Amino acid sequence: MIRECLDFAKTFSDRERSEIFSPMIWYRYAKSLYKSGNTENAESIFYTVLEDPSVLSSVKKFILEDLQIWKGNSFYSSLTPERAALFLPFLNPSEKKHLIASKDLEKVSFSKGEAFRNTARAILSYEPELLPDFFRRNSNLAKYNPDFTAVMSRELTNQNFSGKALDLLNESGVEKNDEVLYSYARAFKKQGNKDLYFRNLIDSLEKNPTNLIRQDELIDLLIGNHENFLGDAYWKDALRKIPDLPVKGRLVYWYLRFLKKTVEPKNSTLGLNPIINSFLVLIIQE
Repeated sequence: MIRECLDFAKTFSDRERSEIFSPMIWYRYAKSLYKSGNTENAESIFYTVLEDPSVLSSVKKFILEDLQIWKGNSFYSSLTPERAALFLPFLNPSEKKHLIASKDLEKVSFSKGEAFRNTARAILSYEPELLPDFFRRNSNLAKYNPDFTAVMSRELTNQNFSGKALDLLNESGVEKNDEVLYSYARAFKKQGNKDLYFRNLIDSLEKNPTNLIRQDELIDLLIGNHENFLGDAYWKDALRKIPDLPVKGRLVYWYLRFLKKTVEPKNSTLGLNPIINSFLVLIIQE
């Protein structure tokens, strides 16, 4: 059966294999190679599959289980840090912690994304305060994975390490896309810095105005408890930064409510878009 599988695989060109073979087929093909004695090529395919972030974790776990049968339960301990880290998600807590310590994974500069991401998640679980140094050491991968970097920063904030969350973002040198800016916002919110929280939140929405959850978060910040509205300058900054798209409607509505509550009608249209002015006239007349 193994020989038949290998012979069948040989009927495809390398290009056809890359286009047709699913991760599960690659796994079964590599398993057949391994059992036929071609262990070097088999392991090369296994690690290619493990390095692909789009492959289901179940397929990757199959690879770990097979290699444990063939090479021993702790075979990964003898691998390079780059390869050993690929198995971190599938180890139990004590095995994971031991592998991090034995390989000094928090001090490794990785060359590939999946090992870097696996290690970052593991460090977050056991020694979160080490994450900023780890991201600084792996700044190229951090920059190449800005959304992941942003998520790790927010996880630090959630664990009450808002200072470390800011250090991670600053030391990795990651580009400030909408996710990164939102991570800055969350860290500053945790620290009670309302101004920097606001600034980074609207900068994030300027880049991605269709995020309705963050639009609501901005409105909640601006209106407070419906009694303690933030000042006019905050509202105007938000209106200026966020593009004029339909999702901006709720922000405009609440700004007009704010104006109705805080300024005289004759002064309330100063410096506003004519369309907003027309809305204002209607709402003042309610």
